[in-house]
Amino acid sequence: MTLRLIAKMLLLTVTACGQSPDPLIDQLLRGETLYRTQCAYCHDVEGGIGVELSRRTLQHYGTAYRLYRYVQLAMPYQSPRTLTDQEYWDIVAFMIVNDSLAPLHDEFGEGNAKALSFGTAN
Repeated sequence: MTLRLIAKMLLLTVTACGQSPDPLIDQLLRGETLYRTQCAYCHDVEGGIGVELSRRTLQHYGTAYRLYRYVQLAMPYQSPRTLTDQEYWDIVAFMIVNDSLAPLHDEFGEGNAKALSFGTAN
């Protein structure tokens, strides 16, 4: 089951209960779309120029903030620093949640990223 499907199911459930949708769900949906259009063609295809963004690879950044700073400064490879800060946060949130590096909680951003630690790769 894809993250997009899970997020849509959660969104439908929350909306059906009369509650407002969770900003994190919106962020993850935006992040998945951006990842597919800006990252996957280098990182998720055989022979792509980017390393596989496995859980182990992402854990080496240690915190969500360090991962964000690297992605913001260096990506997309062909045109770094061309996305908005929010778009970079959306991509990082998607990568973190998609690889189960952190539990679902608040929307990812500058205010909570330094405290969000991944531990170390095994």
